[in-house]
Amino acid sequence: MRSMSAAHGVVAAGLCLFLAAADCRGHDWSQLVVTVLADDGPALSGEMVSVPAGDFTMGSRDFPDAQPVHKVHLDAFLIDKCEVTNAAFQKFIDAGGYTTQAFWSAAGWSARVSGGWTQPAFWETDEHHAGMEWQDFPVAGVSWYEAEAYANFVGKRLPTEAEWEKAARGTDRRSYPWGDSLDGSRANHWLSGDPWEAEYTSFNGSTPVGFYDGRLHPDPPFQTRDSPSPYGAYDMAGNVWEWVKDRYQSKYYSVSPASNPQGPSSGSARVVRGGAWDTYSTKYLRSAYRHYNNSPASRDPVIGFRCAKTLP
Repeated sequence: MRSMSAAHGVVAAGLCLFLAAADCRGHDWSQLVVTVLADDGPALSGEMVSVPAGDFTMGSRDFPDAQPVHKVHLDAFLIDKCEVTNAAFQKFIDAGGYTTQAFWSAAGWSARVSGGWTQPAFWETDEHHAGMEWQDFPVAGVSWYEAEAYANFVGKRLPTEAEWEKAARGTDRRSYPWGDSLDGSRANHWLSGDPWEAEYTSFNGSTPVGFYDGRLHPDPPFQTRDSPSPYGAYDMAGNVWEWVKDRYQSKYYSVSPASNPQGPSSGSARVVRGGAWDTYSTKYLRSAYRHYNNSPASRDPVIGFRCAKTLP
């Protein structure tokens, strides 16, 4: 670097490792070029992607409770780029999320108290990629009530079914977030072959969020292909099921409003979307598939969530 007119430095995670003026005295620098190698990744950033206002076609003729196929208008909204991680959820715990009633609905607080919840299920046992040993993995073993409380804590909310589906498949009626075909390099599902693949009985097969974005993992032990939704959201097929806001009713699509549907006003079960690492039939990974029979108090090791936010 003796006769250069530009100094090159490296910044990693916010720490400058090279200072031209201090490290190369006696040179006149006409330009300083700094290469930034900061990568907190989607796991810690809470980054969101924007879904513009407009119509999309919701539902599928292949699933009885996803009929009739119908047009829905949604206002613009934001949705998390990736599923909420263990590291992100730990911040909720550290901030007193389980002891601050203001974050919880009345029903959620009652369930928390009666269940004695102080953290997600399996957090202490290190099972199912739970806890801070697995920071970049999606949080799971959380009830719908816990997901709702976390969303309130971060100033967001759970997406509606309609928002989740549009964010996953866009406006061209594709089957999966990236298109109409599926293979093991696109999503984490049963026997997809990823490095964390495990026997069904171990419940240990989730992958770090964004693992299927090859740009984040340029040389992984398992070759992935970029597989975002049309709006840039990852893991909307496979990895863990995701809680959405809506209650479940099998005939809801026949009566749902054409604009910004919020789900039924009654019903004991909440919907999850997107499939999980243990999903053995790929039809359950399709963006239109609705999975139900989920009590909002259930804490399943294959269910997590992501958040949404209304744009002003």
